[in-house]
Amino acid sequence: MDILKAIVMGVVQGIAEFLPISSSGHLVLVDHYLKNMGKASLWFDILLHIATLLVVVTFFFNEFLMFLKGMIKFYKFFDDSESKLFWLVVIATIFTVIVALLIEPLVSNIVESNYKLVGLMLIINAFILLIPYLIVNNAPKDLNNITVLDSAIVGIFQGIGAIPGISRSGITISTGLVMGLERTTAGIFSFLIFVPTTVGAFVYETYRSLKSGASINSEFQLSYLVGFIVAFVVGYLAIALLMKFLKEGKLYIFSIYSFIVGLLVLIF
Repeated sequence: MDILKAIVMGVVQGIAEFLPISSSGHLVLVDHYLKNMGKASLWFDILLHIATLLVVVTFFFNEFLMFLKGMIKFYKFFDDSESKLFWLVVIATIFTVIVALLIEPLVSNIVESNYKLVGLMLIINAFILLIPYLIVNNAPKDLNNITVLDSAIVGIFQGIGAIPGISRSGITISTGLVMGLERTTAGIFSFLIFVPTTVGAFVYETYRSLKSGASINSEFQLSYLVGFIVAFVVGYLAIALLMKFLKEGKLYIFSIYSFIVGLLVLIF
């Protein structure tokens, strides 16, 4: 793999994974419109996902540390804030897995093979990002006040976010806001439940790839390291931008982008 391609893929991974514009949808579109880019090696794909996870852990380090402490004290269930956060993430992840498995045939057999459907999903994604603007929240909840019901519903919609064109971060943040979460809290919780879901999904996809005959090239290339660094740096900037716009109530900016791209895909 040449360095230019690694940089491009690192930029796409860093931007689309965190901004509410659907990374999976953009991957389908890139595959359709830029066929000459070719497929990345499994080893490079692994590195990009590691960079993605490191961005979340680094950016939300205090909250992630709180989650880890809760994991150690899991037996306390909801007796303190740390163990409660751990179990809320677990509950959300369980519902995500159930929904994702139910819609997986739809995703793999229909949407991923039809880029026009991805365009339609991007337009739907644009409207999803606008829904919170219709809700008046006079008593927003912080991280300590998220309920089991909040967690379950956000987890369900995270599963729906597996559909290419529907942004995982966008739909979970919008759902959190509708459920009454404070803006920053909605963003934090969205990315906390992103970690176990992404790890699980990637392990599963890697297993399926290896089972189908794919192999991990043991030869490490300089371009892999470049792609990893680019994905981390761009991803960190992207998540910082998202949280800034979220605090300022400017998610509509991503709604406009999603609508325009979706419309262009449907036309062309």
